[in-house]
Amino acid sequence: MSAAALLCLLGTLLWLASVGFAQQPSGDNLLPDPGFENPEAQAWRGTPGWVTLDDSTAASGRRSYCLKTAPEYALVHLEMTQPLALQPWCWYEVSYADRIELPVHLDFYLTETDGAGLTFSRTRSQYGPRFPPPGQFGRVSFRFLTRPSVKQFRLTVNAPCRSPRFLPGRVWLDDLSLRLVGPAESASLQELLLFDPSFESTGFFGYAFREEYVTMLSPTAKAGSKILRKAQGQDGKFILELVEKETDTYGHLYRAAIWARGEGSCFVNFPVQGNVFYDYDPREAAQRFPLDKTEWRQVYLDMVVDRPGVELTGINVWFWGEVEFDLARLTRLR
Repeated sequence: MSAAALLCLLGTLLWLASVGFAQQPSGDNLLPDPGFENPEAQAWRGTPGWVTLDDSTAASGRRSYCLKTAPEYALVHLEMTQPLALQPWCWYEVSYADRIELPVHLDFYLTETDGAGLTFSRTRSQYGPRFPPPGQFGRVSFRFLTRPSVKQFRLTVNAPCRSPRFLPGRVWLDDLSLRLVGPAESASLQELLLFDPSFESTGFFGYAFREEYVTMLSPTAKAGSKILRKAQGQDGKFILELVEKETDTYGHLYRAAIWARGEGSCFVNFPVQGNVFYDYDPREAAQRFPLDKTEWRQVYLDMVVDRPGVELTGINVWFWGEVEFDLARLTRLR
């Protein structure tokens, strides 16, 4: 191996170690009744009649959970009955055995509640093999990064049938495991540059969805002398783009924020490229930061990027009612 190739390999190994892949999980399995062998413990519950304990099929032990879908139940789920306490800003690994009958898929919802009582969910999806071995279980695992403010964690498994004909199908789940990998690295705080974040230019340079926005002089602007509002009507969405998209996002925490005032509600999220799902129901999100007609209030969202290939391009702003905006920011917090 050449010196250049050796240095490249060493750099890759160091990167993997820094993001938590090289280190192996340690410690006890944190999930209650992970093999579903003790139903009296009532550690898990599922869609009645469609998620049942199967005493004849198991990866190990005597039983597994069978999640069945049909035209009348295209989505069923299994969830923990009690939340767990996880360490903040740490890598964890979920591992499980599954046996999938197409066209059913598995979606794992990782739901965290922070110190303020706000709830955030991320999704990991597992698709069945194109030609699954009949009657055999496979082993799957994935890693995720907890939030710095996590207080409670809950794991939910959804089994959706995504066929347009809603063909019936089944998936068996067994031998679940949740183990600590180790603390995550923290990078220095950095502001990412947005195009005209305080709307001081003569026109609005964000991307609007067939809607017209205007910048207006205001003596009570949050920053500078201008604010942004919709030209006519209520409700809308617009995007503020980064001057240069952020590609080195893995293992970092970002905050999208904007100051808003008015009658209505507002929330922000991230227009991202890559296989990522985030964060919550918009109806809930809009209730997190109540707006006021005369007082500027910051609306923000923190997003953990814990899978490779995610590119950050800017900020989405959604609102209902008559709302004014000023001073948007996108910050890498860790």
